[in-house]
Amino acid sequence: MNRLLAGFFEYMPQGEFKMLNLAHILIIVFGILGILVACFFLRKLESRKVKIILLVCAIIGLVIDPIYWIWELCATGTLHWEQSLPLYFCSLFYMTLAVGVFCKRERVKQVCFGYLASFNVFAGLMGLILNNNLNNYPVFSFVGIRTLVFHLLMLFVSALIWFTRYYKPKFTDILHS
Repeated sequence: MNRLLAGFFEYMPQGEFKMLNLAHILIIVFGILGILVACFFLRKLESRKVKIILLVCAIIGLVIDPIYWIWELCATGTLHWEQSLPLYFCSLFYMTLAVGVFCKRERVKQVCFGYLASFNVFAGLMGLILNNNLNNYPVFSFVGIRTLVFHLLMLFVSALIWFTRYYKPKFTDILHS
């Protein structure tokens, strides 16, 4: 077990790894298949229960970057903000999901879920497939697993709100976004 976890939490941006290796491709394929199967079985879930799932996903999204920052600070003694800027599509995901889940104003919620149902799918797929972190870290490391789980979470939320019809597009969404 120690051998399996050796190097799991190490900071090692040497660039000696490659994204789209066999482990990465298997995680992409099985991750997307798992999301589709899960959402198929959740498709008839009542709105109240979908909201609870989205609440849990929002909390995970809000804590996953601070956990990474703590790890990076402990591992390197500094933070690399350029890798965690809140203006990346991936960071917009957790902020938009949190606003969509916690906000009381329906128009704001509708715009947030419109983003999560559209741009978030593209961003999640691009982050999952073209994941630059995997050029520096192995798939089975803290950074590798964190980034893959985060992008799979993005895709899960988008699929969930479509499969369950939690988000219902309106023509006025275009005007407010």
